[in-house]
Amino acid sequence: TLAIENTLATFQCEMAVETLNDSLYDLVLQLPPDWQMRTVTDQNNNVRKWRSSSKESEIVVEPAAPISAGGLFSIRTTFTRTIKDPTTQQTLSLPVITPAEALVVGGTYQVSAARDLTISPVEIQGLAPAGDDDGTLLFETQGTLYSGKLAVERKPVRLASRSVLRSWMDTRQKTVDAVITVDITNGTTRTLRLTLPEDLGEDIRFTVDSISQVPGFEQQQVPSSVSITEQTAADPVDGQRTFSLTFDKRFAGAVTIKAFVQQPRTEETQLSTPFAKVASAVRQHGLIVFEASPEQQLTPATDDLSATGVKPADAGLVEPPPETTGRRTALVYRFIQPDYSLQINETRYDTEAVPSAVCEQIANVSVLGDTGSLQRS
Repeated sequence: TLAIENTLATFQCEMAVETLNDSLYDLVLQLPPDWQMRTVTDQNNNVRKWRSSSKESEIVVEPAAPISAGGLFSIRTTFTRTIKDPTTQQTLSLPVITPAEALVVGGTYQVSAARDLTISPVEIQGLAPAGDDDGTLLFETQGTLYSGKLAVERKPVRLASRSVLRSWMDTRQKTVDAVITVDITNGTTRTLRLTLPEDLGEDIRFTVDSISQVPGFEQQQVPSSVSITEQTAADPVDGQRTFSLTFDKRFAGAVTIKAFVQQPRTEETQLSTPFAKVASAVRQHGLIVFEASPEQQLTPATDDLSATGVKPADAGLVEPPPETTGRRTALVYRFIQPDYSLQINETRYDTEAVPSAVCEQIANVSVLGDTGSLQRS
């Protein structure tokens, strides 16, 4: 069996050796070149002794006791090796183990790979295809010598994104709260590139909020958690800045990333619509939410939204701000492409203090204890 996971290949060979004319005291195995041997065990998973042979890439395996003529000796050998990143196609020769002074009379060869890899047999000789079991290639051998190669390549990653971008500003500062969910619907990735407005600055810190199954893709192997190990900011281009995020592992699934940006406010009375673009995403949609305080009125700078790339949406699609903030949901827009542009005008009204409640009755009771403690209700 040959299994390929990312850049690690694991080869395991199980063989049952039948002795014929004489007892078997040791078995000489010709090992595959460029592979590192890990273990030699028997059918009960007990470690078997072995020693190096006088020839390169040969070992001698010793049974626990001599195997008499007509007996069986079963062993399992495990090897590993690394390959280059299969983002570009890699070629791997099929590893083969040859027992000395033995005739191979039959067997199977199985080749499997991670779900984000594609494996293609090349120049296969001595192996007959026996089917495909959920991505595992099956071959049979009838005792002939066999060889071949595999072309290993990573499946192209397919991305889509869903975003909720909230904005508000008070008398001192303006805030953008971005929640971006990136769906990896094909292949895996370890990097993401996000583009945000340049005026948000380069000190934005992104965090992973959660990772889960992409809706409708229940067969994905989604890790329990991922984290961002590195992020870099590129120089701005045309008023936009791209951030590159590197994660601790390759993964598939729906990862939700958050960014919270607060900046000092100047005297401007317009608020630009924020955006968050995911590089190479085939579909990007979401909601833009503007929140306002009671003394604020927010209106779009244009009456014709057809050229802005956004459409009005129902405020019921988003959670309202926490009551403790004193803000309300003022405007909600939907976008189906990340290239949009809209300015929001602010009108601020003077406020006057008004009673928030009227107390019709109150009773105060104070009790002074012998120890000097005072209780009030």
